[in-house]
Amino acid sequence: GKAVVAPATPNLQEVLTDDVNALMFEQALPGALESALTRICTDTSLRQRLAQGAADTIDRLDLTWIGNARRVTALVEAG
Repeated sequence: GKAVVAPATPNLQEVLTDDVNALMFEQALPGALESALTRICTDTSLRQRLAQGAADTIDRLDLTWIGNARRVTALVEAG
């Protein structure tokens, strides 16, 4: 997995949790993205932990192309 850096928006927060499976930043704060990127690039243990958290989330929620296809197929079949 890869470490995720993402804005703290409601749609992303449905799947991502700051400091668990992503490093989230406030879009409205000047320099927040730069700060998050600097942190993720300089802190190896954080980067590895977040990458593992992201991979675990993908597995747990089945967030793959095949998983999405299964969900869409189930919706279509349900009518």
